Parts: sequence; C-alpha cells; structure tokens
Amino acid sequence: MRACALCGGGEFASLFEKNGYRYARCRRCRTVRADLPEAPAAFYDALYERGALDREIAKAYAPRKQARYRRLLESFRLRPGRLLDVGCSVGGFLDAARRSGWSVAGLETSSIPAREARRRGLPVAVGWADHLPFRDGAFDLVRMNAVLEHLLDPAAALREAARVLRPGGLLQALTLSADSWSFRLLGPRWRYVGVDGHVHLFSREALLEAVQRAGLEILGVRTAGVRLAERSAGWLRPLENLADLPARASGAGHRIEIRARRPGPAAGR
Repeated sequence: MRACALCGGGEFASLFEKNGYRYARCRRCRTVRADLPEAPAAFYDALYERGALDREIAKAYAPRKQARYRRLLESFRLRPGRLLDVGCSVGGFLDAARRSGWSVAGLETSSIPAREARRRGLPVAVGWADHLPFRDGAFDLVRMNAVLEHLLDPAAALREAARVLRPGGLLQALTLSADSWSFRLLGPRWRYVGVDGHVHLFSREALLEAVQRAGLEILGVRTAGVRLAERSAGWLRPLENLADLPARASGAGHRIEIRARRPGPAAGR
C-alpha cells in the first residue's frame, strides 16, 4: 500500500473490503484510505452515463437548492469577486454565484456535466483538482465541495487551491470525516463507503494539518450529519436529526467543513 497521502506514514491497519474497495486506516494520522478496484477517473463518466445527469440538473437548479447556494455565498461575507468551484458538476452553484454578481469559473473531472454547464454559458474546464489550470492568485474564493474524498493526492489539491487564491482569499472545503459517529457505527454499511470513487475519509487533525501545510490559515471547522442505519427509514430520521445536535457539538458529524484563508490582506468585505 502507498504511503499516506496526508502524513506520509507507511503503516496501516486493515479495516474491511466493500465492492472491491479495500479500506485501511493510517496508524499515524488515522486517515482512512481505500485501494480502488480501478483508476479513479473511470468512475465519473460512468456515474453520469448511468442516468445521473438529469437527476443532478434537476437537483442543482431547483429553486430550493439555488436558495441554499445564495445563503452559502452570503455566509462568506465577501463582496462579489472571482470565484472558482472545483468539482462544479452541472454548474448549479456557479449559476447562483453569477446571478449574485460573482465572476465565476469551474472545474469538473467528467466532461459530461461540464458540457451541460457550458451549455448554460458557464466557463467550466475539465481536469483534476491537483492540477488546476488557472494562474496564481486568480480567485477571491475557492469552493471544493465533495472533492477531496475522491482524490489520490488530496494534499496536492489543497496546495493548488492555495496557489490560485489571492492573498486574503478564502477556501471552503467540504468532505467526509473518518471520526464521525456514522462511520464508527456503520463501517462498511455506511452509504459513502465503497461507492463512486471515494478514496479518503479524513481525520479532523490530519485534514487541518494538511490545510495548514498548504499555506492556509484555518478560520473555522465544523461537522454535521448522522446516519444510524444503511438506509434511513422514515421513523429513523427524527432520531438522526436529534443525534445531529450533539454530533455537531462534539465534532462527530460525517460532513466536515473547513474554511481557511491565504495569508495576506483581508478579502473584500
């Protein structure tokens, strides 16, 4: 097994196998990594070819989702500037940002959703997060939603995000937590394990250290989300919502969000 992509450690504790994904935990930083049954790039076009494109369009451009995107943009408390959405899919977030006055660009691994975003007039490049095709200091805000868990080298992607941010610019990264109650309880039964090229589940400490090594200052970190069963039946959802409150308070939610800034003059507010 390769060295840990976050800390460089070479010793792993084997956990389980699911759908050809062999999961192990780094003994040094506790990040969980999978050896995949095929190269990660093979997953993404296949995902959309299975009929996910129409569902993704409907979800990303639904009025309720667009309103959530606008609230997220407002939470950064920035004047509209240059924004990059890494892993932009069909461009729903980019469209909301453009309508809010931002100058936008996107990056997507699969050409299928990228074509849909371009059809809507959104500038989207096809490529990988660890080799961003943008100049140094080009952006005021970089978003990486559900990206890092797909990468063989997430630390390189964080360095690239830092590179393309201008001094004072902000990064928002949202990914999966190996410290979560969901993963501890469900293990291989958790819905995000053994699917869609998910390579990494991150320990909080290792992810924060990787962000800092990339040259960014941590502004905040929070977690959310609890699953108590592989398939959450209706009667379980109220319990999961109730468990989400202490999970957030203790940092044990399965979605971990980090906000960080590139050192330098504060971004416009």
